[in-house]
Amino acid sequence: MAEAAVEVGAPRELHTFEGAGELLRLGCAEIERGRSVAVSLDPQSIIGSSGAAALLSLRRAADEAGVDFALRTVSPAQHRELSALPAPQRHGQARERGSSLYMYLGSVAEEVTEQALDYLSLIADTIYWSGRKVMGRVPWRQGQFVREALAIGNEGLPIVAVVALLVGLVTAFQAADQLRQFGANIFIANLVGLSVVREMGPLITAILIAGRSGSAMAAELGTMAVQEEIDGLKVMGIDPIPYLVVPKAFATIVGVPALTMLANFFGVLGGFVIAVLYLDLAPDAFITQFLSAIGPRDVLTGMFKSVLFSIVIVTIACHFGLRLRGGAEDVGRAATNAVVAALFLIILVDGVYVTIITVMP
Repeated sequence: MAEAAVEVGAPRELHTFEGAGELLRLGCAEIERGRSVAVSLDPQSIIGSSGAAALLSLRRAADEAGVDFALRTVSPAQHRELSALPAPQRHGQARERGSSLYMYLGSVAEEVTEQALDYLSLIADTIYWSGRKVMGRVPWRQGQFVREALAIGNEGLPIVAVVALLVGLVTAFQAADQLRQFGANIFIANLVGLSVVREMGPLITAILIAGRSGSAMAAELGTMAVQEEIDGLKVMGIDPIPYLVVPKAFATIVGVPALTMLANFFGVLGGFVIAVLYLDLAPDAFITQFLSAIGPRDVLTGMFKSVLFSIVIVTIACHFGLRLRGGAEDVGRAATNAVVAALFLIILVDGVYVTIITVMP
């Protein structure tokens, strides 16, 4: 039976080879005596890769010796550094496995709750500072707004136009044979027009901008966080929300709807090409049928969706960028997480919105 846990104090310079080696030597000596080990970390110390490797080696040695291993006085910053360490595996101990499962589920729930609260706080702060800018209480960074708008709109124009055109072509081509069987060639204008204006145009634009501009925003803010530039702004008394986030928010809310209108045009143009060249429809017949099928409500529905999608893109990207902690490799991870989360929320918002407007009279 293992003896009571022996507390081992970790050196202050745990991130160095000397500090990690000293901790490993002290811990292994206690484990060889069959004693459980509890490592007490200095809240101010940096663990680093060397310290993490030493702690991982101690945990594996304790697992092989059948004794307990624990960490004490772990600060939030140290907890994030240790989050990459794999969980210990002890076979034949159902109780410990069950406890590890509960701890894992609890940590996941805690992380999701923390992320959700931080995200809602960011949205509230962005709305507050945006309102103050609109009312003239806070000076505008016009140059930054123009640069962000050009990066989203002007540079994103070619890819949005090409993809929307191809989607319109494919949608019309797939429907052409089915409509021809019933002599309903003219209704291809209704099909392409409604699907592009109400759904495909806003959705395609949002997905492309989330993958292109959303990841760039998260990477930019994440790099600033890693290089402590955001902390520098706070030290100078500058709030990063109105200084960094609000210009991106205004540029995205302006750029995404503008690109959505462009995507609608090219998507309908793709359907027009198939209708004229493949179904032998007269150009004026397609245009007349399209204008009769599309109403103001359809256009406004798609544009309102694009505004909602733009809010999701910019807030998710800034959320993952601002809360980044770690090194250079974490910047890429933050950009990836921002894109995945934005795509998920875009589809979720789209489904909820479509359900609401369908149920409403």
